[in-house]
Amino acid sequence: MTQRSVCCLLLLLFAGQLPAQNVCTNPGQTPSTAIPICNTNPIHQPKLTACRNSSILVPGCSNQNTSYNDNNPIYYKFTCYTAGTLGFVITPDNINDDNDWQLFDITGHNANDIFLFSDTSIIVTGNWSGNTGLTGASASGVNYIQCRSDPFFTQTPTFSVMPVLKLQHEYILLIAHSDILQGGFTLSFGGGTASITNTTLPELNSINPVCNGNRITVKLNKKIQCSSIAADGSDFTLSPAVTTILSATSPQCSSNGETDSIVITFSNPAVPGTYSLISSTGSDGNTLVDYCGNSISNGSQLSFFISAYPQIDSILPLTCSPDKIILALNQPILCSSLAVDGSDFLINGTVPVSITKASGNCVNNLTTSIELSLSKSITQAGNFSINLKNGLDGNSLMNECGLASPVGPAISFVTKDTVNADFSFTISPGCTSDTISFAHDGRNQVNSWLWSFENSSSILQNPTTVFNNSGTKHIQLIVSNGMCSDTSSKAVLLKEKLKAGFTGPDIICPENKAVFTDTSSNASSWFWDFSNGNTSTVQQPLPQRFTAANSDKTYLISLTAGNGNCSTTVSRTLKVLSSCFVAVPSAFTPNNDQLNDFLYPLNIFQATQFDFKVYNRLGLLVFSTTDISQKWDGTYKGMKQPAGMYAWQLSYKQSQSSQKISLKGTTLLIR
Repeated sequence: MTQRSVCCLLLLLFAGQLPAQNVCTNPGQTPSTAIPICNTNPIHQPKLTACRNSSILVPGCSNQNTSYNDNNPIYYKFTCYTAGTLGFVITPDNINDDNDWQLFDITGHNANDIFLFSDTSIIVTGNWSGNTGLTGASASGVNYIQCRSDPFFTQTPTFSVMPVLKLQHEYILLIAHSDILQGGFTLSFGGGTASITNTTLPELNSINPVCNGNRITVKLNKKIQCSSIAADGSDFTLSPAVTTILSATSPQCSSNGETDSIVITFSNPAVPGTYSLISSTGSDGNTLVDYCGNSISNGSQLSFFISAYPQIDSILPLTCSPDKIILALNQPILCSSLAVDGSDFLINGTVPVSITKASGNCVNNLTTSIELSLSKSITQAGNFSINLKNGLDGNSLMNECGLASPVGPAISFVTKDTVNADFSFTISPGCTSDTISFAHDGRNQVNSWLWSFENSSSILQNPTTVFNNSGTKHIQLIVSNGMCSDTSSKAVLLKEKLKAGFTGPDIICPENKAVFTDTSSNASSWFWDFSNGNTSTVQQPLPQRFTAANSDKTYLISLTAGNGNCSTTVSRTLKVLSSCFVAVPSAFTPNNDQLNDFLYPLNIFQATQFDFKVYNRLGLLVFSTTDISQKWDGTYKGMKQPAGMYAWQLSYKQSQSSQKISLKGTTLLIR
């Protein structure tokens, strides 16, 4: 093919892959209309309508604003119900198609935040390889986002490593491609440990009556589709039916059409008392339905109490040494009825303390909680009560219907002492390990202990642990009494344990003396056994001579070290050669029979400045080494050399006498 033909072909191919410019309007082709995935059944996606929304940030890849777009996209959304890894495969209907994908964690975000280049925290992983065929996430995938590549010149990985999903986090998966002629694909899941199967049904979670009972706010355990709420309120019935439900609306319907809050309005205020709200099939033909199609059970009910006036319902869990108290109310009150100086409240208890300020979390002049600031932190255990009274503004708390809270005792709470995690320890030294006993006094109602001992832990109040090595050990203790906690850390130094050790030669000549040097630690006594009839009890013994023999002989050298209470022994072998005469064999047979296969100087182990060379009959250097361990195998540049005589030269320096030795001779290579 000519260069012109190649250029024309590339132009045609790129012309068919120009990004679509139409705005995406079809369901599933925008983040806010993402298709819900509620289980791991395979999903087949037919050919997509050509469109594009915006540019996509792909970390680590260049030309962000022009190179990466959600061309011809389809979006899927799912929730993680069991944390772990997610494996999936995108299989194109036409194996020559190329699909790109990117995964986003949109927990706490608007779905369209995936187009914000300023926030990379929502990007989990992806793969934009230009190669065709299967793509997705697997255990063997690359641990980075593969950037766009040119399939004509480069083969790049189409699989990325499986992402790790977090429990109850919400995700959006974008699948896109730049070829408007490309067909559909099948998305299938498998190989990971995470669960994205939705098994939780919608349920009534809590009910908050508003002022005089003319409406209630219902909270659900999960989000449902706003479109599944019957506007006439027929999804619910009230028992006893003292009033009629007029309407049901969602004040917090999100951009993707979901809510977990419903306001139900009655025809007349319900008198104070206990009621049950019961779910039923509404006039729209369904109950409440989540985005996976799961419905609230018909007949599901939740009881609630309507009070004619606002009251303190509870106190939010206290922190340690509280300087603020947060009150939860049974219904919203007017923020304008709250005295900011805290004079609507009176606090009494074990420790003298006063209220200096009161504030609400106000929205449209209404709040369902009140934060009381105290004159000082309560740092010790005690019993306290908060009473409602008329403040300096002339009233107590009032709801939006103008009904005021009655004055008098309201609610009590308990505080606990601060705690101290300081601890003590006792070391019981042993020969090979140390045992440490730890103790905490448990004062101020401490009922929880968490010890960290570097490689182990304990929840006992007074644990014991064993360390098998010396050095500094970092110990940490966290204590709690259910309200207050404290952390303490200490470094515990363990002395070095008794250890026997020595250095010495491995091989010596028959007339040489062997020198052994003690390297033991924490020792105060030594016993040497040289296996030559000699023993010694000094730390550094005299050099030892070993009897020559007709053949090489091996001796076992042992050292027993002690420190009064403990002792330990270490041994090593010493080989005494029958002769240390350096010689080069007159012949060798490199035939791999394990006998005389190599040519090298014998008994050269104690030499320094070693140099050995071999020449053929033409004077060509066929082997040269300065490494005592290297031997000639009868080859030159990987080729077997012919049989015959070869000349050698040897030079070295004796390690003990420092005498320089030079030798030369010939050797017969036998094939």
